[in-house]
Amino acid sequence: MDSASHIRIERVCTYAGPSVFAREPVVVARLTIDSEALADARTRIERMSTAFSPWFEWQQSESAPGALEIGKFLVRWTRCALTEVRVFLHVSDALAVRDGVLLILGYHDPGISFSALELAAKLFTQIELRSPKEIAASVSELWRACQRRHPDYQAVILMSAARSAGIPVLPFLRSSRCWQ
Repeated sequence: MDSASHIRIERVCTYAGPSVFAREPVVVARLTIDSEALADARTRIERMSTAFSPWFEWQQSESAPGALEIGKFLVRWTRCALTEVRVFLHVSDALAVRDGVLLILGYHDPGISFSALELAAKLFTQIELRSPKEIAASVSELWRACQRRHPDYQAVILMSAARSAGIPVLPFLRSSRCWQ
């Protein structure tokens, strides 16, 4: 992610199966935030929570949000955005590390999950500059990608049954809509 946003997200790794971060496939990204972005984070979190309230809910802490809370917010928003349309994801977390925050997010298509993280950061930094129509268009574009690349409702039913029985579900082939 670029620019004057004061937030940077860079892909660290993609795990196609169980890892030290999760039992499911995840993308791991590093989030770095400068002091300017931290300064007005509470307002940005409130605006973004309100803008997406039909499908996103966030309980903000009493204290000023730090980089870790912003990371947790962004990755949770991303998982909620991804699961709003035909997706069966359960992992979203953030961990403080020496040089920033690691974002851990489940995926069906790693490119879509990473792009969704970038979208979350972009909306977070530009929420007051974008019209509701522009924001809706950005999220709708993400949802169209989800409809093309993520499991359909029948696969989600099978995935849900497998998960409740403790059976892992993984992509069968990279970039396909087949699951094992």
